[in-house]
Order: sequence, then structure tokens, then C-alpha cells
Amino acid sequence: MQSRHVDIFVDESGDLGTGNHRSSRYFLVCALVILDGETLARATKRAHKRYRRERKGAIEFKFNKASDRLRAYFLRHVANTECAIVWTAIDKRIWLAGGGIYERALLGTLEQAFHSFSARSIDVLIDARKLKKNQIKEIDASVAKLLEQHHRGYFAPALRIRHMNSEKCEGLQVHDFVTGAVFQELERGNGSYSDMIKSHIVSSRRI
Repeated sequence: MQSRHVDIFVDESGDLGTGNHRSSRYFLVCALVILDGETLARATKRAHKRYRRERKGAIEFKFNKASDRLRAYFLRHVANTECAIVWTAIDKRIWLAGGGIYERALLGTLEQAFHSFSARSIDVLIDARKLKKNQIKEIDASVAKLLEQHHRGYFAPALRIRHMNSEKCEGLQVHDFVTGAVFQELERGNGSYSDMIKSHIVSSRRI
């Protein structure tokens, strides 16, 4: 994938717990690398009109709360775009260390993402977590260093990192359906959703 600019949407699924029987087996971080992030915003705006009854007053679209037809709508839209999907999943039955699960999954995913394109500039849009300012700074510094080490081309792209509330970012709302589809297959063995976007999954990693 080559372009002057790309957007990378980053989302997660699963929880970080390891001791509770209700905890997920996997913690997943998934990235969607796309040349035209605005196409996701347009899809969301159309969905607000087309699926008005299904929203039921919800502020944003979420995979876990959506109907099958709404899930299919977003996933088919992604499948018709020029994009690449990469993900890292940590099996918490194996990875039982006390911390660092989120950071390891995030950086593992972005390392794969940076190998998937060549561009002059990129925006990394991360679904915001409840983190302290110093934690966000550390993550941003690690991402910048990772790009320096793993970018394609002669020069590292100009980088902008944004930690955003998905309520205010239509692209992250659409990507939530991509992440949900991958997680359904990983956690529950249901590949019916991920099959819709399978041709765009260029790299995946289980730890």
C-alpha cells in the first residue's frame, strides 16, 4: 500500500484480567490501515439515516450492541475500501505477567501496521483508554520510536497520534466492527463476521 497519507485506526477488545473466570481468554488490539479515512465517516453518517430505528437513542455504533444486518453493513463497507487489517492477540492463559499486556499488544499491532504501507504522513487514531498523562506520553514515545525502526521507504513518515473518544470519531466506530469481528472468531470460534473482511487481513499475531 503506497500513498501520500494513511490513517491507522486502533481499537481493542477483551479485558486485561487474568484471575476471573468471566475474563476473556484473549486480549486483542486491531488496526485498520486505510488510505481514505473519510470514507468511514461517510458510512457512519449513512448508517445514522438508514438504521435510525436500530440506534434506539445510542450515541455511537458498537459491534456488541448491533444487529446482524448493521454489522454486515459496516463490514461490507470496509471490505470495499482500499485498506489493510492487522492484529495482535495475547492469550492470557499463557501471558500471566502482572502488567504490560495492553502496551505489548498495541506495539505488536502497530509494528505490523507500519510494515504494510509506504507514506509521507500518517495519523494514528487510538480509541482512548483511561490513562494518566504520563502513560499517554510514554505510549506515544514508544509508537514514534517504533515507526523510526519499522517504517518502509527511505524516510520515516510524519506522525500524528491522537487518543480519541470513539463517540466523537466515526472512523473508530466503524473500526469497532472490524475489531469485534476478529474477536468473535478468536474468542468464540465464530468466523462468520471476520470472513467478510478476511481478504484485507494482511498480518496477524497470537502471543
